[in-house]
Amino acid sequence: MKAAASRRLAIGQVKDLLAELGNTNPDPLAGLREELASSGAMCRVLRLLVGELDMNQLHHRGRQHALMTMQGEWSDRHARQCELALKLGFAERELGLAEDQGALVARVVTAMLDAPEMALEGWQRERARHLIAASLRALNGGKGPDSY
Repeated sequence: MKAAASRRLAIGQVKDLLAELGNTNPDPLAGLREELASSGAMCRVLRLLVGELDMNQLHHRGRQHALMTMQGEWSDRHARQCELALKLGFAERELGLAEDQGALVARVVTAMLDAPEMALEGWQRERARHLIAASLRALNGGKGPDSY
């Protein structure tokens, strides 16, 4: 009975930690994005650390340095994650999500500008649309369509 209680406590602690980190029900695409970023960062760190080793440290007593082993393992892990992302059409899904978000923002802005409560005249709505579009383009570094 005591073992079951401690097990529940451990599960509760994990649940609390996940909630604290904002990861109670992660979106699979967000999870894959996070894993790709983490494994890529780890590969870069290990590459730097291995680069700091001198030739005598690379192999010792017939075994390669632990950092070299870790670098290979993390590189393999990152490659598998990249392969999975390609298979799943990750980039296309990310683009689709971004397009959906952009369309949602455009609908909200249009609804706000056209709302009777705003009491905007036609020229005011048009001017506001141009100003909003210019602001959105500036956020994207000047990339994107000329009008929204």
